[in-house]
Amino acid sequence: MFKELFFVKEKILSLFNQTRTSTMVEVLYSLI
Repeated sequence: MFKELFFVKEKILSLFNQTRTSTMVEVLYSLI
């Protein structure tokens, strides 16, 4: 149970990090 929750949390965190990074890149490109 805890393992599954942890796995899901990690998955969501990684997805969030990916989207956040890509968003930052887009913002940087729009600034240039």
